[in-house]
Amino acid sequence: MTGLRIARNDPALAHAAARGEVRNLRAGTALLIKRLERMTPKQGAVAVAVHFGPLVLLEQVTRVIGSRPKGRWLVLDAALDGHDLVLLRIEMDKYGWSVTEGHMRLSSHCVARLAQRTLGTADIRAAASVLRLHCAAALINGRDVIDGGTLFTCTADGALIWRRQAPDLYAATWLAADSMADPTLSALCQRSGIGIAARVNNQQGQQHED
Repeated sequence: MTGLRIARNDPALAHAAARGEVRNLRAGTALLIKRLERMTPKQGAVAVAVHFGPLVLLEQVTRVIGSRPKGRWLVLDAALDGHDLVLLRIEMDKYGWSVTEGHMRLSSHCVARLAQRTLGTADIRAAASVLRLHCAAALINGRDVIDGGTLFTCTADGALIWRRQAPDLYAATWLAADSMADPTLSALCQRSGIGIAARVNNQQGQQHED
């Protein structure tokens, strides 16, 4: 479904395409994980970078040659149930490879809304080019969000609304900047410029912005 064009008035197609993109991503990752154990550390590091591309949020590779390879990646991948995107931690050392899920999820609904309202395409990698900045901000500011609280991450493209559903930080939906009704969020999007702004709103009414 990569590259499928999505009209702004076609939410049904956007949601179906987003779910298809997430499921396809999961299938490819499952194959990659099986292949990694048969690869050299150098080959594996290249394979991870190629497979995930813009879905890579963080890459720290210090050594791929010799008896003590060391590498770590934080990537966006499909959840095991194939419905949402999750934060995946991939690590490489002298004992081999390990893959674990982090406590961050992005609903397929927010991916669909991003495709429909902002990008006009269901390409998961195009979505990742927008989402990666929001995820980086959520990793930093999400620590201040208590259970039931909300985090808003805002760029010039729009805002991602996160909720703490212990233990996960869950991205529930996407609001496009050009059709946003909330004046406060709209101002944050405009103010972010080429960067990102964040606002935390906890259950007790405590708020702060970064």
